[in-house]
Amino acid sequence: AINELLDRLRRSDAERASFVSDAGHELRSPLSTVSVSLELLSGELTPQRRAIVAERASGQLTRLSTLVDDLLALAKSDESAELVGATDLDLDDLVLGEAALARARGGQVTVRLEPVRVTGVEAQVTRVVRNLVENAMRHAAGEIRIEVSGDGESALLAVDNDGPVVSESDRERIFERFVRLAIVRELVRRHGGNVTATEAPDGWCRFLVTLPVAEGSSVDDSPMVPV
Repeated sequence: AINELLDRLRRSDAERASFVSDAGHELRSPLSTVSVSLELLSGELTPQRRAIVAERASGQLTRLSTLVDDLLALAKSDESAELVGATDLDLDDLVLGEAALARARGGQVTVRLEPVRVTGVEAQVTRVVRNLVENAMRHAAGEIRIEVSGDGESALLAVDNDGPVVSESDRERIFERFVRLAIVRELVRRHGGNVTATEAPDGWCRFLVTLPVAEGSSVDDSPMVPV
């Protein structure tokens, strides 16, 4: 029993060290871009070139801000394994909000929903949805599809994009290497669920989240409604 405990602690330490290393790389990239951009902006540039450099720096600052928010969300989730502040949430409503944000940024998003309630910390469940939608926008060829459904015991969230499917050999590694997806997996696990990278029936790239439905809630048997 002691050996098994030590093995778990070693794996946990290794995973945390790997995560910190990956986070450092993720932070370094936008910081380097912003630094170079500031140097360029301090020189003589045409107005058109200056606008391009400023836009690039602004985009990297947004990326940096998002990453910091992700890391803070994960740190906050570490404070308690009991999900302090958890309430019953309408998963379909959270998805609607994130889909609206994606559409406002120019994303071509199709949404189909069933009313499903889960128990969780709203900021953390929202972070899961947001990270998966932003990941889909990054890799989509043109379209994103989000579906929420339930099977009576579990709430299912599928975030699809028409970009390349994650290869089977990378479907576990992808949650270890990329900070945004590592945070998704950690937050989903803390809520008693699971997340996988897979392929939709029509060949699209799919990330599928499974969460327990809220205690005492029922799943509507009506068909999913496009929104």
